[in-house]
Amino acid sequence: FRTLSELYAVRYVGTVSVVDEHGQALCSRRYAIAACEEPTQVVVRMSADIRALLCHEPKLNVGIVQDGAPEMWSLTRAGLEHLRSDGVLQDWEEGIDRYHLLERLGKAIDLLDLTPVERKVQLTEWNGLLDTRDSAIDTIEHFLRRHYSELPAAKQEALWEHLVYLRNNKDRMRYVTLTVSGLPIGSGVTESAAKTVVGRRAKNSGQRWSEPGLQHVLTLRALHQSDRLPAVWSHLSRRYCAS
Repeated sequence: FRTLSELYAVRYVGTVSVVDEHGQALCSRRYAIAACEEPTQVVVRMSADIRALLCHEPKLNVGIVQDGAPEMWSLTRAGLEHLRSDGVLQDWEEGIDRYHLLERLGKAIDLLDLTPVERKVQLTEWNGLLDTRDSAIDTIEHFLRRHYSELPAAKQEALWEHLVYLRNNKDRMRYVTLTVSGLPIGSGVTESAAKTVVGRRAKNSGQRWSEPGLQHVLTLRALHQSDRLPAVWSHLSRRYCAS
């Protein structure tokens, strides 16, 4: 169960991917709606596909990977909770997208009194630790806290924001567990869906959209990018045959 994310404030995009033992996507289903619609619509569609996959293969590991936006986590968890209450799913893993974490760690370490070379070395070391130890994020948090008192007030305030983020989300930064479970640690498939489903179709120069028109186009585009359009059209076209 890959991710639901709001991008550019113009739509909601989600993906469900089946991955191999290395976390590489074998197939992906893409979903998109305009921002004027309720994001729960995306979660309902995603959850339906998860249900179908689990009914076909109950032993599949399931995980959510996305950034740290609380509203997105509430939505995606609610979708899986329905499956759990129905007895379809026992539990799932959760992960903060690794790229978003590294981006934040880069901003945090830029606040410290280190040379550019020292910062690069430290980030490389942290990246290696995240690959090999579930406790790596605790080590990183301790490092940043230790340097917190050395900073001037303005930098302390900026670093504190990053420390709060780590404290609130570090249980979802255990990347060894995700990897061992064969689940991905990044939301690249969803970032790609935002570009292929929406960006290349609905954000071209000079385009103007009504809300209903945009929603219809995004629905068809998502079906097309998920290799589902022929099957859907085969079903839909039967309603448009002349008697």
